[in-house]
Amino acid sequence: MQLTIASEKAIAQQAHLLIKRVQLASTQALPKSEIIDIITTIAVYKFSSLSREEGS
Repeated sequence: MQLTIASEKAIAQQAHLLIKRVQLASTQALPKSEIIDIITTIAVYKFSSLSREEGS
């Protein structure tokens, strides 16, 4: 949810921090790779001018 309201300046940093948290956390709801894909997809859709690599 944080990514959907983040400013253009803040989204890259927030996405990076969320991905780090997912990588360190234990999750049973979804595989970590799927959660990271969701984070990246939100960033890309929010700022469609960024490539997938720039958004992550």
